[in-house]
Amino acid sequence: MRIEELRFEYDEDVLGLAAYHDGIDLVIQPVGDVFIAEAIDGVKIHALGKHQCLREAMVALLEKVNEIVEAKTAAAVPVGTTIH
Repeated sequence: MRIEELRFEYDEDVLGLAAYHDGIDLVIQPVGDVFIAEAIDGVKIHALGKHQCLREAMVALLEKVNEIVEAKTAAAVPVGTTIH
């Protein structure tokens, strides 16, 4: 997946950029001269810290989304199943 595929848009409710992918809310909020990134998966909030530029925050979110989706996929496959 690429950053462009996440399609961030301004969201008034979070006063920042938001995107949605595979059941995960992604939020980037500008605070002063940094960007705060969070991935929200159901009730789990993954705070990804402060980033010096917008692209760094997006990359952190992209990595976290891939990690969460991979974990969900692994959990959905029964033990002993071979994936082809």
